[in-house]
Amino acid sequence: MPIEFILLIIVFLIVPATLVAVAFLFRKYMEQKRCLEKVHLQILIPRKDSDADAKHDNAKDFKDYIGLMEQLLVAMNSLYSGKILNKFR
Repeated sequence: MPIEFILLIIVFLIVPATLVAVAFLFRKYMEQKRCLEKVHLQILIPRKDSDADAKHDNAKDFKDYIGLMEQLLVAMNSLYSGKILNKFR
């Protein structure tokens, strides 16, 4: 086999495959690192324990809680950055 043919095989097959493998491993490493830094939030809605609360219209209170949750999620979503460089952090 001529040396030029072997160099073509190396350049067109082995180098791109190596680059793809390195990119894959780097991305997995960054996902693992990001996973360890995540914080999970638990949001609790207070329970109605008294009789007066049980007789009270809960639909209005539930709508208020939903409105507050919507504001919280919109505020958290505004912190998101869709830049490509942040995908690798």
